[in-house]
Formats: sequence, structure tokens, C-alpha cells
Amino acid sequence: MRRVLFVVISVMLLISTALAYMASTWTVANSMTVIKRDVNITAYSNEACTKPLTSLSWGEIKQGDRVEKIFWIKNVGKDNGTAAWYSDLEEKTDWEADEEMYYWNETLGEWVYWCEMPPKPEIIIIPLAQNVTQNVTTKQMTVKWGGEGPWMEPGDVVKVKYVIEPEASCEPGDYSWTLYLGWE
Repeated sequence: MRRVLFVVISVMLLISTALAYMASTWTVANSMTVIKRDVNITAYSNEACTKPLTSLSWGEIKQGDRVEKIFWIKNVGKDNGTAAWYSDLEEKTDWEADEEMYYWNETLGEWVYWCEMPPKPEIIIIPLAQNVTQNVTTKQMTVKWGGEGPWMEPGDVVKVKYVIEPEASCEPGDYSWTLYLGWE
């Protein structure tokens, strides 16, 4: 009787442990699409820039894990400019997954944080003064995000590190999102 009870409890513990693991795993399968906002910048999966990158597979990721992917971007156009990026990952996960981008600075020999650049600058309305009749005078300010991307001459190739980290509260499931690359 004790032996049967021991086996039953052991099996129940094993099953509950497996279910707990499965419930706490954030899965993403072949779900990030890389889109160019500008014809002059292209992403590649190899340093020689011979394999264009159009998607990345992230596999299975647990909440709280920090996972990174390395790829390269190349200025394939005739103009120079500051590279920019943004994605809809946070929107797709209801703001439950964080993301960061870095580029390799050859001169410094280190990774440099690269701010996300939304497609449109944000407009912020700031109240300036208020008189007795409750009229509010406002000033409109445009806030431009980014400005820290790599400067790229024609033919330049930059190594990029894209990092995602789903929070513990991120609902497990399959997520699809898009990473956009272009110029500021």
C-alpha cells in the first residue's frame, strides 16, 4: 500500500512539475519579420552580407529570460544617413515584453545602445498658463526619439544585437511581430 501511494504521489509531482514548466514558457516560433522602411538599408544573417534576413526564429523562451540575436545591416544605397529601427513587439504582447537594440562600434570596440525610433515623432501638449476663466494656453512640442543610431555611408556594414525579454506576467503563447529598419 505504501509503495502504491509513493508511486502515485511521485507521478503526480512529476506531472505537476511538467505542467508548471509548460505554463511558464513563452513560445515564439518563426515569428519576427524584418521589414525595410527604406530601400537603402538591408538586414543580413551573415557578416559577408550574402544572405538577406527577412525573419528570425526565436524558438521557446521562458518569461524573464533575456535572449539575443545578432545580424548585420548594410547601406546598399548611394546616400548616407543615421540608421533607425522600431518594432511592434511591445504592442503585440500588451507591453509585457521588453526589447533593446545595440550596434557594434568598431572605433570604441563595444556595443552601443541604440534607441528605438517610432515611425512618427510624438507630439506633446504642455499647458503654459491658466487664467481665472480657465482658459489654457498650450505649447506644442515635437519629441524626436532615437538619434543614437549608427551613421552609415554607402556600403557600410554594421553588426547589430537585438534583445528581447518577456516579463513574468507575459501570457504564454505564440507571438508574431515586425522589426522595421530604415533611416531617421
